[in-house]
Amino acid sequence: MLTVIRKTDKSRIWAVVLLSCLCLTLVFLSACAPGRKTYLRSGVDIRQITKVAVMPFENLTNDPYAGKKVQDLMITELLRRGRVDVIEPGEVLNAMRSAGITSISALHIENIKIIGQRLRVPAVVVGSVHAFGLVRGVTISYPEVTIHCIVVETTSGAIIASTQYTSGGTSFWGRHFKAEGPTLGETAEDAVKVIVRSLFLP
Repeated sequence: MLTVIRKTDKSRIWAVVLLSCLCLTLVFLSACAPGRKTYLRSGVDIRQITKVAVMPFENLTNDPYAGKKVQDLMITELLRRGRVDVIEPGEVLNAMRSAGITSISALHIENIKIIGQRLRVPAVVVGSVHAFGLVRGVTISYPEVTIHCIVVETTSGAIIASTQYTSGGTSFWGRHFKAEGPTLGETAEDAVKVIVRSLFLP
């Protein structure tokens, strides 16, 4: 016996197929979407901070210059936004040397208080770079950048705000059709812009 599929049944079948494809696409995009975790201390108006010092970023990647690159991008973005004044990096290094700080990984509260006094800033930006490079996929390589950034009050050493953000990954078109995606530099810039907005423009 032949089974006859009516026109209305065909329409329903196509509707189910399209809905299934849409759901799979949304799941795929969610899995590839950048991630961000942000903390803002309650009762503190970060907009009152108008001057900061950006400390060297701790580099936890295989790129020996990743920390310096992210620090430069952070300073540039803060100045571009015009929300806060930024201490010149050379002055920050001089303050670190005079305070006896030889490694950013050994930084502690008392060091931050000393730097705040010497540079006359109410807060410092410290952070670390956890990923900075190209990730090799099955069919394509793509950039990935992960940065953790903290704003610390220099008078108390308390954390005012903190955010971690991962930017990168490959798109559907890049994965399946090898379409050109953002460069590593563009991915790092995107990550820094998101972090600055999260911390200083909440």
